Formats: sequence, structure tokens, C-alpha cells
Amino acid sequence: MGVETDLADFASNFQQDVLARAESHASGDLVHNTFTQLMIEYLVDAQELEGGEDCYHKARGMEVSGYSVNEDEGCLDLFISYFTAKSPPPTVTKTEVETRFKWVIGFLAKALDGFHLTLEEASPVYDMAHRIHELKGELTTVRVYLFTDGQTKGTWKPQVFRDLNVSFHVWDIVRLHRCVSSGRQREPIEIDFVATHGGPVSCLESPGTDPSCRVFLTLVPAAVLYSIYDLYGPRLLELNVRSFLQARGKVNQGVRGTLLRQPDRFLAYNNGISATAEDIRLVPLPGGGQGIAWVKNLQIVNGGQTTASIHQAVRKDKAVVDRVQVQTKLTVVAPSSVAEIFPLISRYANSQNKVNEADFSANDPFHVRVESLSRTVWAPVAGGSQKQTRWFYERARGQYMDEKGRAGTPAKTRDLEMAVGICIQRSHVEKTCSL
Repeated sequence: MGVETDLADFASNFQQDVLARAESHASGDLVHNTFTQLMIEYLVDAQELEGGEDCYHKARGMEVSGYSVNEDEGCLDLFISYFTAKSPPPTVTKTEVETRFKWVIGFLAKALDGFHLTLEEASPVYDMAHRIHELKGELTTVRVYLFTDGQTKGTWKPQVFRDLNVSFHVWDIVRLHRCVSSGRQREPIEIDFVATHGGPVSCLESPGTDPSCRVFLTLVPAAVLYSIYDLYGPRLLELNVRSFLQARGKVNQGVRGTLLRQPDRFLAYNNGISATAEDIRLVPLPGGGQGIAWVKNLQIVNGGQTTASIHQAVRKDKAVVDRVQVQTKLTVVAPSSVAEIFPLISRYANSQNKVNEADFSANDPFHVRVESLSRTVWAPVAGGSQKQTRWFYERARGQYMDEKGRAGTPAKTRDLEMAVGICIQRSHVEKTCSL
């Protein structure tokens, strides 16, 4: 009963925030737009989204509430909101969810076909539709988000629409409440191989291992690894000691070269990856043996360079990886042993790009906390200036260059450099503290 009461209170307070903000805006923003704005803000704070703009448009067979574009990743986010303002939160049926997803796809189709040509240039939806049409040759991924203050159930499989990989995500009041009340910045990564990747991945479990640290050996199709990284990006590498070091290193160049010229030898040449998870679901396979159907809180602790290089080769070089397999050691660690075992796995498994000894302290709670603060706390204004800047704490080697590389355009890179007043490297902090 306590959980239900907390949810009802959270939903009521959230709805009142939406209504109060909509009423206070001098521009007379619609409640619908205000709800979309607030949801985007929550998810940006939770680092589930990088940003977004509200932009409501509804017509026959289509509806959309906002969008966001990441040119560097070739990714378009489209939002659709369903604000009920009802308490307690009502149930939003699977049919209602799917209908709204269809409306978004309807808008996407129109935008790709030049819908902006039928619109007034002064209208906000013109900019959104024109931007999508302008980028249609560069987009590879579309993520459709439904925001609602109701409650939903169900999962929605990704699909291919006009050669675009489309995935569907629902943020209802229950999921939002869980994200906010848990105190975690973001939800753990859960991979359902059966629902989203065509079936379980066959595996072998090492016998006689510590029950709190089960080890599985498997071959993950490179296409599956690509799609997982395409969806979650650097979130998969949060327990890796480094961010992606781009394609400058010899090892990363070698991964790319093998994928492009000798993909059938990738398994022979590459050391594979080491990953961890907090939970796993196994299913029997028709021909005997067992397969991994689902994993919770998947993290790649060694092999981040391999994973990101595969993604870059497919995305930028159009590498064909249909027959490529990546050998994977998956260690399922009990939550009580995570703090002890994860750093050791990273330390002992890293053997591809050179890892400095100092890199292994990157996951210390102190550095993780300082990094979190640096992403959310603005630096004080200095010298009478009206402009605030952020400070960037580079917890893992290569993070700042990776962030600039993901900015996309030169203009966005300059904006990032101007917004970051100072970049502080972890190694400098450790050296200062040791004096």
C-alpha cells in the first residue's frame, strides 16, 4: 500500500507541476507542450536523453510532440505525449500505445517525403519537418518515445522503416517515479535477446565457479553487438577504464581493417570482449544445451574499443558484419560482490590497447561522484560576466575527446568547448592529492 501511495503522491505532484508551469508561462504554452518539456528535462537529468525540443503537431494519421537530432550518431529522437491529468494514474492500454506510435511513424513518413513544403515557414513544426527531411540521407536510427502520466504494460519490438532502425520506448509515470525515487541516474541496461534480437544466444557455463560469480562463454553476433551499442552507446562502457579512443590507435585500426577486408577471420584475430551482468535468464535450446535469453545491467568492462570500433565500421564504413561473431566472456556477479569483483575483472582482462596503471582507479566511488557533479553543477560566474560555464571532470582517459567527437558538427564542437570552462583530468587530481 505504501508503494501505491508514494506513486499516487508523485503522480499528483508531477501533474500539478505541469499545470502550474503551463499557467505561469507568459507565452501561454499548452499543457501538452509543458508536459513534454518537463519529461525531457527529467530524462536529460537522468542522462537518458541528450536533449530535445517540444514541438506539437497533430493532423489526420499523424501526431508528434517534439524531437531531438544527434547528427554524429545519425540518430533522430521523436516524442509523443499523452497527458491524462487523472489521479490515480489510469491504465494506458497496449492498443493506445501502439496507436500513438503509428501516429509518430505517420509523421516521420510525411517529413521524409517533404511535408515541410506544405507548411508555413513561420510555424515551429516547419523547422522540425524540414530538419528531418534535410537529414534523411544521413539518418540510420530513429528512437520513438511515448511520454505519459498513465500506467502501461508491454514491450514493443524494434522495426525497420525505410531502411531506418526504429526502436520504441515508453516512459510512463511508474517508470519515471522509479527512476526519480531510486536515486539512480539512469535505469540499468536490460537486453532481451529473444524479444529484440531474434532468439537466445547459445552459451557454455563454466563448472565449479563461485556461485556469486558465474562465468559463461558465448559467441555474440557482431550485428547484435552493433545494435546494442547503437541503442545505448557509451552507457555500455561505464565500467570500462577508458572511453572509446577513436580509430587512431593501431588496435582499433586493426579491428576496422579486419571487418572491412577479412570479416571471416575476425573471430580468429580478435580477443573478444569481457562483460558483466547482475542477473541472467537461461532457456533450453531446441538442439540441446542452453542459451542466454535476457541479461540485466550489462556492462562491457574489457573490449569497449572492439565494440565501438565495430559500431563505427558499420556506421561510417558500411562494413557488412552478418557473419562476424565476437567471442564473449560474460560474468554474472551478485549485487553484493559488484564493488569487489568488477574492478578486478577490468584489471586482469585488459590486454588490447595499453592501459596505464592509473586508469584502474577510474571507477573509484570518489571519482564517479566528482564526474557526476561536473556534469550537473555550473561554475560560478567570474569577473562580472553573465555567461556561466561548466567544468568537465575526465574520470576515464579519453572522455573529453570522445565527447567532442560525439558533438558532430564543428559548430557544436565549438559550442562545447566554449561551454566547458576547464577540463580537469583525474590523473592531475590524484597527483595533487598525493603531494
